[in-house]
Amino acid sequence: YSQVAARLKDSVFLTDDEIYSATIIHINKEYDIKQPGALSPSQKIETARHLHFKYNASNQQIRRILKLSPDILDELFPQ
Repeated sequence: YSQVAARLKDSVFLTDDEIYSATIIHINKEYDIKQPGALSPSQKIETARHLHFKYNASNQQIRRILKLSPDILDELFPQ
């Protein structure tokens, strides 16, 4: 999907399922945590930054996966 999105100049490179998988891999490696709900608020912010900058995840994808408020995400990543 990411290759097709790049060719189409689309801003979302991964599906929600792919972003979720990337999240699980990241938080397991960084924090030895297996579920996003177990992250502390600061870990959620760091993970949101990781997903946004490395995977070009949208604010909506990050909100759904990490259960962060739209206000926090808009402050971190203004659109």
